[in-house]
Amino acid sequence: MHNKKLYEYGPLLVLGAVLFFFANNIGYVKEIFRVTQPVLWGIAISYVMNPICKYFMEKTKLPWSLNILLGYILLILVLSAFIWGLAPIIGQNIADLLNSIPVLIKTIQRTIIDIEKNLSQGPLAPLMDQFDLKNLINTVLGKVGVLVNNLSNLLVVFIKGFSQFILGLIISIYMLLNKDPIKEKVFRYMRVRLSPEKERALGDFMRKADKTFGGFLAGKLLDSMIIAMISFVGFMILDAPFPLLLAIIIGITNMIPYFGPLIGGVPVVFLILFIDPKKAALVAIFIIALQQLDGYYIGPKILGETIGVSPFWVILGVTIGGGLYGIVGMILGVPTLALINSEFDDYLLRKEKLLYKEVKESD
Repeated sequence: MHNKKLYEYGPLLVLGAVLFFFANNIGYVKEIFRVTQPVLWGIAISYVMNPICKYFMEKTKLPWSLNILLGYILLILVLSAFIWGLAPIIGQNIADLLNSIPVLIKTIQRTIIDIEKNLSQGPLAPLMDQFDLKNLINTVLGKVGVLVNNLSNLLVVFIKGFSQFILGLIISIYMLLNKDPIKEKVFRYMRVRLSPEKERALGDFMRKADKTFGGFLAGKLLDSMIIAMISFVGFMILDAPFPLLLAIIIGITNMIPYFGPLIGGVPVVFLILFIDPKKAALVAIFIIALQQLDGYYIGPKILGETIGVSPFWVILGVTIGGGLYGIVGMILGVPTLALINSEFDDYLLRKEKLLYKEVKESD
């Protein structure tokens, strides 16, 4: 009886102990998350590269290490082509954007002043005096000025994130090289320490996790590349400013489930709004239509039933993952929560079957 209660309440006690540890050691926990970010990048990259290396292995029949080499040579060639072919255009877009910031500030200032002038001449004039819109203008413009002056800090953050990505890229190579030895040791340990039933259950869980993460990351990457290309073509047709830069923003943020379109679409439309308000409306309509196309057709066609969870779990995964690991956490948080949710459903199903069997036998 005592063992049964321990089995039932043990997981809750462990969860409580973990939460207590996190609450009392939040500084150390944050440091752990910061240090392990490159490892998380390595896991994500290895999942994307694994099917590519497997494809080379099927076609070439070469040793696994040489197929990894071929896969990463292909990746480096693609990245090099991207950098050498598109970097000058992106750099020019960024330079034009930075040069247009003073004009944007003046446009915002002029717009707010016009709004104040129009409202101050109408029945809302007392309210305008009460809210002191001029101080609001100065506050907003001051914040914008601080943001412009801190662009160097944003550059430092970008370089830091890029260095973590490169380190993750190196880690992913070693993960793929040692994939089979690690897998063999894990299964040997399972055979030694676990009963056949638990070994089979854990093996099923690992295969499900591999399928969930691998399918989601590869599918989401392909989906985001398609969205970025369609965005670029659409922005070119609409003659939107900085079309390549904005398309890349849309494509990268599309990797983030659920919130991605909002995170990428809002600043894009907001930026165009102060450059060409007429085009901003068309761009907004185009982005909304594109995201509907992605949500109802392109995404489901590529991802299929890889995740299959409600928006609640998606929001929870993005929020928790993003809070712990930033962008990479937002991406990996969803399949992680999906896997946990799936395992919990399976656990409940097993318990319900067992309960039904006990009730039936008692009758």
